[in-house]
Amino acid sequence: MLPCQEDNKSFFEQLQKAEGLDLRDKRGKRHDLAVVLAGVTIALLSNRDGCLSSLHRHLKNHYEKLVLILGVEKKKPVSRSQLPLILEKVSVEVFDRLVFENYGLRLSETERKWFAIDGKELRGSIAKGLKRGEAIVQAVGHENLQVAGQDYYSGEKESEVPIVRKLLEEYELASEKISLDALHCKPATLEIIAADKGKYARWVERKSKRIEKANQSGNEQSAFFVQNPRRGERTRTRSKSESMNFMMF
Repeated sequence: MLPCQEDNKSFFEQLQKAEGLDLRDKRGKRHDLAVVLAGVTIALLSNRDGCLSSLHRHLKNHYEKLVLILGVEKKKPVSRSQLPLILEKVSVEVFDRLVFENYGLRLSETERKWFAIDGKELRGSIAKGLKRGEAIVQAVGHENLQVAGQDYYSGEKESEVPIVRKLLEEYELASEKISLDALHCKPATLEIIAADKGKYARWVERKSKRIEKANQSGNEQSAFFVQNPRRGERTRTRSKSESMNFMMF
């Protein structure tokens, strides 16, 4: 039976039977993990991904219909504050396998790779009388936490921005899926990522102008997620009011 057919509960049943999925302590459990994950999955498939508050609203608004279809006891739906605590105790490996097997999705190892680029000031490097010291900038793989590239700069004289652009070009990361903070949501940086990609490049140019205006008015973006458009994937920005939780299926 296909997942989209009426009265199909096969995915929910797999969630109920999956061993090692629930990492919570047995004491004090108040919510059925299978029900919560079924609701979250439906919310994600309804394009609510990226914002935990949006996921929770969808789950809460459709809770009565969900428990009716699943044939389980109706209880109080999970609260917004409890949802991230429960999701923290889910085995990502087990849940990932169930989702991909049940919905027939397959991603290559390359398509599953994400890289984060950020800089940190080296502890103890600030000389007396100065406010900034030496800093390191690293590009790190999300999955294995291995450093894909790194460079250094003097915080008193230089900036992190050109170092990030250097890493993008020197280590050929511009075509990969990259997560950057608000500091790097600048046209010159985004142009490196979007270079020679036609319609996508024009989209980034428009988006970067909006970000620049927002930064000037003090309404900075808290993060910028970039995925390689050549694989038919997406880009999106998140405001400060939105959660940084991001799930990719």
